[in-house]
Amino acid sequence: MALLLGAFARLLSFPRVFAGNKLSFVGGPDAYCHLRRAELVLAGKLADVDQWANYPFGADVSLLPHAYSHILAFAMSHFGNIGLLTFPLLCGLLSIVVLKSLSDKFPSASFIMILYSVMPIVVILSSWGAIDHHCVEALCLVLALRGRRWYGVALLGSWLTTTTWPVIAMVIVVTEAIRSRIPWLQMLALVIGPLGLLIAGRSFFMDPWQNEIKEMKSLLAGSEGLTRSLTLMSVSLICIPWALHVWWKSRALDHVASLLSAALVTFPLALLHARFAIFLAVPGVFAMGEVLQSLRERFHRVISVAFIAASFTWIAIGLASIPNSAVDPPLAIRRALDVMRQVTPTPGDYLAPQQQPDYGVAAAWDLGHAITALAMRPAVASPYLSGNRGRDLMRNIFFSEPRIASEIADKHAARYLLLTKLRVAAGPARSLYERLYYDHDTQLGWDCIYQSPEIFRLDGVEVPAVQIWERNTGTVY
Repeated sequence: MALLLGAFARLLSFPRVFAGNKLSFVGGPDAYCHLRRAELVLAGKLADVDQWANYPFGADVSLLPHAYSHILAFAMSHFGNIGLLTFPLLCGLLSIVVLKSLSDKFPSASFIMILYSVMPIVVILSSWGAIDHHCVEALCLVLALRGRRWYGVALLGSWLTTTTWPVIAMVIVVTEAIRSRIPWLQMLALVIGPLGLLIAGRSFFMDPWQNEIKEMKSLLAGSEGLTRSLTLMSVSLICIPWALHVWWKSRALDHVASLLSAALVTFPLALLHARFAIFLAVPGVFAMGEVLQSLRERFHRVISVAFIAASFTWIAIGLASIPNSAVDPPLAIRRALDVMRQVTPTPGDYLAPQQQPDYGVAAAWDLGHAITALAMRPAVASPYLSGNRGRDLMRNIFFSEPRIASEIADKHAARYLLLTKLRVAAGPARSLYERLYYDHDTQLGWDCIYQSPEIFRLDGVEVPAVQIWERNTGTVY
């Protein structure tokens, strides 16, 4: 039953994958990064530096594990796009199978299994077409929770395929400390476990750019934070504190040590950055099972039924949003990328990441991977963690006074601008972005070569939602 429900939930992304008669991936812009890396593997050109991202500086991609790119490349070469799209779904279903051996030890096993199989945060990141490596993270954590015999498999698998293997390693360390029953060692692990990850990854967590990324905000950030956490993880966040108390007091501490460890390590991470919520989903479903069992033992049956209904109501709301979620990138931008690939000159060898291309395309940073993988053009700004210089360059081109912005673009060979609707800070002078995007000023040395049929109105004026501008160095101001 859990496998069938899990498969059904993960196929809800089908309409998005083929929206507009185009093949799109789901799960965020990083999917297109992995698509490009798989293509580079098949061409025998995978490298630790990619000059087609963070142009013209190049992006250091040495931290991205090669093994995951090879897995996707294998799926592409043997099974085509269907194999590539299906791989994350298979990871999600395999994690359900592995979880069963853990849940069987709990009275609410069936409830836990069904919860995990349809938990929106897990489903979204292991849906059909979600080829980012998040689909492997939950599987590796579930393997680590199975016991000592699986530690090596979980840690090695995580290290080879993800960048979050320290989370798995810390869960294992804290689990063994709890099982030791040595009080000072237990307390040391409880303090150092969560703090150790934050200290070790301080350069990652303290990067100001993280504030621009939705998944890197707190799970409870903003006025809609609580609703967002409920639609992603149901009521598990509310249940975890109670479960931690029960597990810590449990006489069978060895039995729940791994769950206690996973919750203690990942709870603060998920509250700090929603990106880590998928790890918290695993102990989260067991926490909900623990609360359900307590309600059955202490209260009337109606209370436990109400808890089950509330749990699955939020899950249903979360799953219902999957088929109607926006395509990434939106179809209007996707069509613009197709035009860019067709009408702009080839800047170099797309499958030669270490060779400097002739020019770059400046656009919003979250479009960087799509520009490279779909338009096959170098992106000035990209979502790579090492891409701060490219993102700064994009902002300087977009939001400087037109003459200065054009000089910066010329200096760095940013020949094309892909303009979409962005938030612009008010200033004394209108920036190049505003003069081109809103005013359509053709006297600034830039020619508009594409306007999308999709428009929006601003002060009664129709503005094309997506525009491509080409530098015309022969134009005089």
